[in-house]
Amino acid sequence: MSTPTFDEAALRRPEFTEGYKAALGDGREWTFPKAVLRIVPARLADGSFGVKETPPYGDDYQADLRVVLDNADDTPEGIYRYVVARMTLAAKLLLRNYDLTDDQLADLLYFDTGGGTNAMWAAIDRIIVGDAPKA
Repeated sequence: MSTPTFDEAALRRPEFTEGYKAALGDGREWTFPKAVLRIVPARLADGSFGVKETPPYGDDYQADLRVVLDNADDTPEGIYRYVVARMTLAAKLLLRNYDLTDDQLADLLYFDTGGGTNAMWAAIDRIIVGDAPKA
């Protein structure tokens, strides 16, 4: 089954912002807005200090990011939560820059259990945490 190609420039939202690029399911590069994570000091319950992250796109982004950063766990359920969380974050970021239908999004962001999408998701994982993908 071949994946359709889309006119990336024509699908840009008026509020499109430059950011990090990654080759997605159609083989072309798409731009994700930068997810800038801010880490600030936070007083813990015992009075000592730790840190907390200020989510770039709201608390729901933060909750999904926490699952990705914690890598869920090695159970089938944990792995599934991890895949869902990273796909959710990627979709949220991509939809900030592009006006995509659900079908277009599915053609661009998919996970292949055979390993064919490992490079794509490695780049996306770096983008999700605000780090530029390695070229």
